[in-house]
Amino acid sequence: MKESLKRRSVDSSVAVNLDSLGPEMKTAALQGDGINIYVSITFLQNRFECFSDWGKQEMKCFWRFIQKLKGCNWKDLVHSGGGAHKSGFGMTKIHRSRYPLNGYIEGLEKDLDIFELRVDGKRRIHGCRVGNIFHICWLDRNHRICS
Repeated sequence: MKESLKRRSVDSSVAVNLDSLGPEMKTAALQGDGINIYVSITFLQNRFECFSDWGKQEMKCFWRFIQKLKGCNWKDLVHSGGGAHKSGFGMTKIHRSRYPLNGYIEGLEKDLDIFELRVDGKRRIHGCRVGNIFHICWLDRNHRICS
């Protein structure tokens, strides 16, 4: 089955998928091994929350988070989950029913997992992995999605 993430709210002709990766990179991406993480805001749902909602200190925290994430690999990120004793990014799979119903979540491929990452003690970002790219789909500065 083809995995894709479509930007429904802006241009439904844009798609990101694993088929664009070479065979070695595709295998590595699916296995979650030590490949580098890239971050994209292409599919950010700014109707839920936008960067303009974040204050100066919150944005500083966000950029520190991005720098830390860029220095991480997928294997380390996946292991940061850890159940009840989360550390670092605290990568946690979140059920689709927790997300705003606005047409976007319904348009995502059903087998595409959505994750929450901790920016800090309060702020979160939510998104999904396609290949070696983590697509940020929701900003959650007040931890509203999974409070």
